[in-house]
Amino acid sequence: MPKLLSYTPSWLTRPSPGFELFVPDKKPWSGSQNGFKLPTEGEEYRGPRRTIAHRNTEVFMTVDNQIRWSDLSMLKYNWESLHRRDGDQTEEGESARQPYKVLEVLIDGDIRQLSVSPNGQFLAIATSHTIHVGLLPSPAEFDGNTDRSIKMKTFTLGPTTHVLEMSPVASILWHPCGVHGSCLVTVTVEAAVRVWELNKSNQWSFDAPTLAVDLRKLESAKSQKDNVSPRRLGNKQGFSVDMIDFEIASACFGGVGASDESPWSAMTLWTVTTEGDIGVLCPLLPTRWQPTATQIPSLTAIVNAQKEVLALDPSIFEGNEAPLKDDQWKWLSEIDAQVPLLAAREDDITAQDAIYTRPERLGPIPRLQGLFQLPAGSSEEYLDVSDIRVVAAKRDTQEMLREEDDEFEEDLQEGTEGLSAAIVCILTTDGRLHLFLDVEGVEGQWLPAKAPKRQAAEPKFPELIPLEVLETLAPGKSSQEEWPTFSSDPFSCYSFFVTHSQGVFFFSLEPWVERLEAELQSTTTHGAQSPARYDNESSISIKTSPPPDPNHHRPQPQPHASPSPTPTWATSS
Repeated sequence: MPKLLSYTPSWLTRPSPGFELFVPDKKPWSGSQNGFKLPTEGEEYRGPRRTIAHRNTEVFMTVDNQIRWSDLSMLKYNWESLHRRDGDQTEEGESARQPYKVLEVLIDGDIRQLSVSPNGQFLAIATSHTIHVGLLPSPAEFDGNTDRSIKMKTFTLGPTTHVLEMSPVASILWHPCGVHGSCLVTVTVEAAVRVWELNKSNQWSFDAPTLAVDLRKLESAKSQKDNVSPRRLGNKQGFSVDMIDFEIASACFGGVGASDESPWSAMTLWTVTTEGDIGVLCPLLPTRWQPTATQIPSLTAIVNAQKEVLALDPSIFEGNEAPLKDDQWKWLSEIDAQVPLLAAREDDITAQDAIYTRPERLGPIPRLQGLFQLPAGSSEEYLDVSDIRVVAAKRDTQEMLREEDDEFEEDLQEGTEGLSAAIVCILTTDGRLHLFLDVEGVEGQWLPAKAPKRQAAEPKFPELIPLEVLETLAPGKSSQEEWPTFSSDPFSCYSFFVTHSQGVFFFSLEPWVERLEAELQSTTTHGAQSPARYDNESSISIKTSPPPDPNHHRPQPQPHASPSPTPTWATSS
């Protein structure tokens, strides 16, 4: 039997003020409040819904298409302070204090996705087809404002790009290498990837992307000279059977920009189609980008080591691997030749970050690696994919130590715990979670400057090793509109939430990561254990169900619907 760990905290349940954060207004909502309009009857959109975002302990969420803000730490502190001081009696002034504030924005359509930029300055707001970017007030402005509602200045992103006449939006992502967290990447269902380098002082930065590519065209491109730009508003697109099989379900970056990640991870964009075909763009960078402290040293160590091997014995590399390693060396040499710009941070003027420009010698657009299908036998014949999540492999510290002085050895050894292979997680609309291992890793690849005169060898793409398939939906419980999504755990990259209409599930891969890493590093020939086998030895999985409603709530995950009055269970084998 599952063991009951805890219920929803008292400061988020009735009669606490925090309970009101997730409850719709008492008055009926007409659908046009604050300029909002719901989709008219007959309009259909099937896609993700991520309507909770956070900035530290601050949360932003949509309730009745109304964006609300609150600070969970203050809600908890105020509730516990009142009970410590007065028992069950509250002071009139504090009990009447509004537990949340409303951000007034003018947006037409049902808000489907919210995402806060890494620097906490921007809030990306997406409907089915349109995207807006709001300038978030600081925490002090929220706390110091006594009004129930606050007007938030917003910009329309791509006034002629993300519109109803164009493709629906699949994903909105903040680039891990964006300068001070201000680079937004948008991916549409029609496989158009656009990079936006935002500047709140320059309105034109919200009008046009600095880089745009159509993955459908890029897949068949032979050289850098081929036109791979997405279609524009007013240009009709011809029908092709391939377009049906090339509808993007979701996209994510292969890393979060942490210093202990594999250096290619943060500049790698993973995409997955609804049919389960995976495509990879590496390196995808904005015009100006900000590496981590270990990213360029790690790349230098890896590329230089491969260059030395290539010089000694070129036959070691198969097919077109030798030209690929030479391209990587040219690309990195262009970075090493730069004198980085030192830019002060807005939150700390005493700290400076090194800003580099994107190398242009090999072209700004990388080769599309893929599309490659999921391994045979890892799933059923037909997949209806809804989301993708990739956990970056840890960096190779030993390779870096060969390049660096001994005085940096201690710094390089810090924060390198984890798995030396990337974990690829795929969600399908029937609630199944597919786990794969990317042992070889993804490296930068580019198109040649000119189309080859004869058929070139197919580039080598990473192979995914199937690990496990886990069920989160009972058979027959999924609906046609079901679209499960991933939500990150801010405390661990190896933990995440899966949310759909039937509940919120918590998964932790940490119990078997250390043992799996030992298997990968061992010289034995037997295969590594799967997560399920490690789970039988020691693991904890947490699940919230049934479907959410406003009576109780867990604030960490991003619910598909309102929160639910259910306890949290832990199962242990």
